[in-house]
Amino acid sequence: MLSELVSENIGVDLMFGIPGQTLSAWKKTLSEVLLWRPAHVSFYGLQIEEGTPYYHSYRTGALDVPAFEIERAMYDLALSMLDAAGYEQYEISSACLPGYRCLHNMKYWSMQEYLGAGLSAHSYLGGVRKENTSDWHLYTSGRRTHAVQQIGREECMGDYIFTALRLTQGFLLSDFYTRFHVDFEQVYGAVSGELKRLGWLEVDDRSVRLSRAGMDRTNIVIGRLLNEKGENHAQ
Repeated sequence: MLSELVSENIGVDLMFGIPGQTLSAWKKTLSEVLLWRPAHVSFYGLQIEEGTPYYHSYRTGALDVPAFEIERAMYDLALSMLDAAGYEQYEISSACLPGYRCLHNMKYWSMQEYLGAGLSAHSYLGGVRKENTSDWHLYTSGRRTHAVQQIGREECMGDYIFTALRLTQGFLLSDFYTRFHVDFEQVYGAVSGELKRLGWLEVDDRSVRLSRAGMDRTNIVIGRLLNEKGENHAQ
């Protein structure tokens, strides 16, 4: 019945790699979702954050999460089943039917401006991050309602790479130059060359994007790009 609602732009968020989950159970979940034929499907691997009860259970061995190889097999299965069903993977963890890319996601990953309204909402306007207070009394009193952070050029380049590489298309070298007035290769050439040799990053004369193997190592790739970039570029 949900297949009849695709015109209303129904989206489904799924999580894999959760405690007790098996590859066969994940396949059953995907099969059921594809019967619904939602316009958009996001599939996120469980991240266990330090300082949480989950992390403590994980470190002590009390949390029965799938092994890394199984977790990656779950990701691969999602990609193959969604592709076979006619979905386009446009972002590391999202796929959609033609014409149904999430505008919210695309705005974030393309580092466009956005305005957040309400308690704890975040905005990005004119190169400035704004965070509304989480205190209801402050928010309604008319007093200072947000913290402001001006983003420096170096941090802005890092944010751009971090967000743009979430898209399967990556980013255009010309767009990087237009934004920052420096060539990507001038700043990141040495480390990007090494990542390319490892088969994790695809760089040509037009664009930069993660390879399929790189998508399995997103945090490693981006971490190396941001921490091992050249130091002799223009400041």
